[in-house]
Amino acid sequence: ENSFSHPYMGDLHGITTDGSNLYVAATSIDALLCFDIENFELQWRWGPDEPILYEDRVRQIMEARPVAFLPFVHGRRLQTVMEMQTFVDRDYRHIRKGYTGYHNHHLNDVILHEGKLYITTKQWNTDQAGVVIELDLASRDSRFFIPPDSLQGLHDGVWIDERFYVTESGANRVAWREPDGALVHRDILPENYFVRGLC
Repeated sequence: ENSFSHPYMGDLHGITTDGSNLYVAATSIDALLCFDIENFELQWRWGPDEPILYEDRVRQIMEARPVAFLPFVHGRRLQTVMEMQTFVDRDYRHIRKGYTGYHNHHLNDVILHEGKLYITTKQWNTDQAGVVIELDLASRDSRFFIPPDSLQGLHDGVWIDERFYVTESGANRVAWREPDGALVHRDILPENYFVRGLC
């Protein structure tokens, strides 16, 4: 067999391997899937019910003042976000990403580097620019490597020496994170490029 599939494989994007496992970004459900490279069995799933993926939205709603004459709207928004904590086990392969109930950040690429995975997102909470999440494979702990609203249309990523380079397909440019955490952007001219692909 030269192929395999799984019910969680909705709108696959980035893929990488460490030789033992295959790591795949399932974009329609904001999840990272880990498969055994020999038997293709699912080892674990990260997202969409990870706190880092929904706690920011919960905080925004809690801090917002509900409209006086529409308090139920505020309550319903909070309920919707809190429901994201419970992942529904079903087949997502034939459901468009806008209808899965979990597509909020649009995971794009997944890059392996020194025992950690770096996950890029096109957006954050549908209303902010993308982020890079660092996921430690040993502990499964995650943190923002590049914070929300930093990169426009973030797509691909690659490590070169100590810098992490990315494409900003929504802004005709590339960017990189310096070892000290500084973020540098460089426009690609002339404009109107949809920038994707790094090697």
